[in-house]
Amino acid sequence: MRCLRGSGIQVHLGSFKVKMVTCHLCGKESRHHEEKETDVAIAAKLFELCHSGAAASFVLVTGDTDLVPAVKVCRKLFPEVSIFCVFPYQRVNDDLRRFSHASFKLTRENYLTNQYPSPLRLSDGTMVTRPTEWDPPATPPLASTPTI
Repeated sequence: MRCLRGSGIQVHLGSFKVKMVTCHLCGKESRHHEEKETDVAIAAKLFELCHSGAAASFVLVTGDTDLVPAVKVCRKLFPEVSIFCVFPYQRVNDDLRRFSHASFKLTRENYLTNQYPSPLRLSDGTMVTRPTEWDPPATPPLASTPTI
């Protein structure tokens, strides 16, 4: 999040509710975190931005079906606004695809090749290093052609 903020992106964090869940097999209770109100917040923001004329087009990066009604209403009330959907890796939603102006899917390679450099120096001088498991695979050397 610090890298996003450091590049000028406004970050809005959602909230999580702690929920105790009981395993139906062994009866053991464990604590889980449940995301709350994110889809409603996104829908409300989309409507607000469409209504204010903030932009001619919007891109939603989601596969959440709960956003379909917001996309449908915004398209109906603001036909001059284009709404595009980008689906995260291995997540596609046919309804969102149908009601958006266009859509495409992110691939694993999109994630690997479109990251901030590591380490990244923030404007305050702080160095941020991404987790090594996020590093793109090493590029294999080009095969050399044998000379005869």
